[in-house]
Amino acid sequence: AEAEARRIAEEKRLAEERARKEAEEREKARLRAEAEEKARKEAEAKALAEAKAREEARLKAEAEARRLAEEKRRAEETARKEAEAREKARLAAEAESKRLAEEKRLTDEKAKAEAKIREEAKKKAEIEAKAREAAQRKAEEELKRLAEEKRLAEEKARQEAEAKVKAEAEAKTKEADRIQAEEKVKAAAAPAPSAPIEMATGAKSKITNVDVVNRSLDRSQMTIGVEFEYKDDFNPKPMMGVDIRRSSDSDSSRYFKTAAMELGRGRRNFMLFPVKFTPPADAGSAFATYSTDRVLVYMMEAAIGKRANLFPATMLLMWKSPAATAPAAANAPVAQSTGATLEIGDFKQTDLYSGYITAKYHLPGGAGRIRVKVYLASNPTTATWFESRAEPVAAGRGLQLINFSVKPDAPSPTDFIKADTIELEMTGQTGKVEATVKREVPMNWARPKPQ
Repeated sequence: AEAEARRIAEEKRLAEERARKEAEEREKARLRAEAEEKARKEAEAKALAEAKAREEARLKAEAEARRLAEEKRRAEETARKEAEAREKARLAAEAESKRLAEEKRLTDEKAKAEAKIREEAKKKAEIEAKAREAAQRKAEEELKRLAEEKRLAEEKARQEAEAKVKAEAEAKTKEADRIQAEEKVKAAAAPAPSAPIEMATGAKSKITNVDVVNRSLDRSQMTIGVEFEYKDDFNPKPMMGVDIRRSSDSDSSRYFKTAAMELGRGRRNFMLFPVKFTPPADAGSAFATYSTDRVLVYMMEAAIGKRANLFPATMLLMWKSPAATAPAAANAPVAQSTGATLEIGDFKQTDLYSGYITAKYHLPGGAGRIRVKVYLASNPTTATWFESRAEPVAAGRGLQLINFSVKPDAPSPTDFIKADTIELEMTGQTGKVEATVKREVPMNWARPKPQ
């Protein structure tokens, strides 16, 4: 029984030992399972973290790639725009260089043209001065010739009178009475000397030159040019005029027809005054040839008629009565069946922008108009680049001054305008062209600059 009890006790101990070991094994297995589970969870968490990190890295890499692509696109766009800007700047620089070269070329051409015009004007002025001197000498010679003829005529008359006195002693007293009566008549009819010219006091305007710029062939009309410096204040419409006088004849100014002209807004320092010799209708041969020695320039206010004599120029001029000479033939007129004729008298280019021309005409049958055209023969439409008013003219024979100028808005491709033809056209009362005449002369003009 004890042995059985020991066996049972041993079996119980062994069973307990085995249960304990099994419990320990189970506990180890549990702990190992828990550790494995923990390790598995940690591995899963690590795998998830790694996957998340890889995804974030992938997204970051994609964003970086997109950023780099955008930066590259922007850089390429900036480079393209900069290249376009550089190309535009290059083209603009080339255009500006061409423009400056063209402006320099035009400026050089303008300077050359102006120098040429100044040289031509200087030469023309010298020629005109020589012509004036020749005309002055011719007038003086004519005056001397007339004086000599008068002296010879008087001498001849005296000798004839003496011969008659000697040959006709019986008529001596009667002849002496007749001569005495004639002398009394001549003394009574002799013109009274002109009164001294009263000059304006306090006038600031100055006359720098007075000259004859044109004469008609028959010496019945002349154009007086006056250069001046206007410094007074004649309001509201300052005017200038000239009087033609003979010192020994107080009535001489009445024999000449001319009109005062308004100075205008431009205050030009040069004006032209057409003067016509109009002797008395019953003068006969006494005024066939008439000399004057004074040209009086005056200023006046049109509104109140106030007049100020500025300058009495001493100038010997010889005039002839229109009735005493036959009308001069035109050098290149075109006459119609009506008998109208037209001739270019004198042409002058006063500056680069304007000029004037005188027209001699014969217009029977009523009043009309004369217009001047300036153009390039190879391009007649250039006549529209010049401005000229159709000047009215009276019927019969006469001389008309016509001004013209370049239009400020002339559609010329450059500021320089070349022309080579001057044409006059005369129309009658009905507007029909009665006569035309042309003259070829090389001219250089310029378009006026806007003020």
